[in-house]
Amino acid sequence: MDTIIDLKAYGSKAVDAIDAAYKRIDEIEQMASPSISTSDVSKINQLAGKEYVKVHVEIFKMIKTAV
Repeated sequence: MDTIIDLKAYGSKAVDAIDAAYKRIDEIEQMASPSISTSDVSKINQLAGKEYVKVHVEIFKMIKTAV
């Protein structure tokens, strides 16, 4: 999402935790990025005022929290 991320983890499972965090961040970006044409947010923007868009439950929660 065009931002710098600096993750740090310590301990025996630190590498696994960092890998999992980056994977999760990528999953969220694929759903929420306005610049990725297949993301739910992009679809909402493209179809605003035209038709409803079915979105992932996590996107719904994000929007609800933001409002």
